[in-house]
Amino acid sequence: MNQETKCPDCGSVLRECCIRYVLAGRPAPESSELQKLLYKNVYGVGLIVGEWNRAMNLIAHSEFSADPCRICKTGKAIFDTGLCQNDALYALNSRK
Repeated sequence: MNQETKCPDCGSVLRECCIRYVLAGRPAPESSELQKLLYKNVYGVGLIVGEWNRAMNLIAHSEFSADPCRICKTGKAIFDTGLCQNDALYALNSRK
């Protein structure tokens, strides 16, 4: 993602510390189901109950990459999202 990516909500340049930086790009067709659900929750119309439950299940039973979380830098990132479990739950619950 280039440095001049704009936030779709406020129009400001996104920073690494912003959780929207992680979710700003549209998920690629090969993105994980969790990445697509998080994107839909934050930038779409939100999730229906079944989708929200599925996202919670995917977060709880996720595969981790060797990379650290892009937000907190301390937890292991969930594969394909760049977020640790805590930050993924925050994104899901706060729609940010």
